[in-house]
Amino acid sequence: LFTYHAKVAADWGLELVAYEGGTHVVSSYENHDDEELNDFLMYFNYTPEMAALYDQVFEGWRAVDAGVFAAFLDVEQPSKYGSWGHLRYLGDQNPRWDALVRARDAAPTE
Repeated sequence: LFTYHAKVAADWGLELVAYEGGTHVVSSYENHDDEELNDFLMYFNYTPEMAALYDQVFEGWRAVDAGVFAAFLDVEQPSKYGSWGHLRYLGDQNPRWDALVRARDAAPTE
């Protein structure tokens, strides 16, 4: 998944890093008022299936020996504009957050 981008970065003597990483599963502007779609997308963002996608992303990230992966937004309630928070509220537990924590714990500490 990240092989091409890692090569481009290396060719320029740069480290591959991610800024504001994470899901971008959100309705289009034209569909912001589709409650059924928005409810599904808000639900999906916190499912085991989303966590499995995160696990694949981080596996690919580690495979190319990439640098920092800065996830976007720890805590925020989801809305029709996006489910940006990895936690929906303080004290929330969900598979997507668990995947992010697993990735953090597997990251090099140097």
